[in-house]
Amino acid sequence: MNWLLIVFFIMVYIHIFLHFKVSPANELSKLKDVCKEDITNTIYFKLPFMFDGSTIIKNVDISNCTKLDDTYIKTYESIPMLEPYVKYFTKNEIYKIKKGKTIKLHRNLECRNFYILHKGKVHITCIHPKYNEHFKNITPETDAFIENHENMIHLELTEKHVLFIPNYWYIYIKAEDKHTILEKIQYSTIMNQVNIYWNNYISK
Repeated sequence: MNWLLIVFFIMVYIHIFLHFKVSPANELSKLKDVCKEDITNTIYFKLPFMFDGSTIIKNVDISNCTKLDDTYIKTYESIPMLEPYVKYFTKNEIYKIKKGKTIKLHRNLECRNFYILHKGKVHITCIHPKYNEHFKNITPETDAFIENHENMIHLELTEKHVLFIPNYWYIYIKAEDKHTILEKIQYSTIMNQVNIYWNNYISK
């Protein structure tokens, strides 16, 4: 019985550690073998990656979403390949962006953050948490600083492609097409709630 408790606590510790972990690497990969197992295993590296999601992406209808400020809140429809194996909670938003406009620089604390491009083309910058100090105060020059920074990860996301961003990473998005529709799906697990609570209330 004691061994079972030890194993249980070790598993809980590892699971919590994975949510707090930040990889020191600063790189993007492309996933070619798209399946649930490979997506999950790649997520554990805690680095951004992208893949062709044309076989799993569902068409989105904004008219069925609830508008809130600059976003649309969507009722989540299951995408098994992206979902954790354990119990999870979801947030699902749609961004409709005009050419040259941006989605406000932000970071996510959820353990799985997927950005799915349904229409248009976007330029995305994935920003490692080590650059956190640059964003304590956002100024009019912040966008140019990000767009011209050589060591941040710059990429173009085209239709039906999916980008994964680990928790703590910042993301900056700029539309390159006059009619751009981007969906964000976030998954958080029970253990991830500990991570989110700690960052929102304890560590401040």
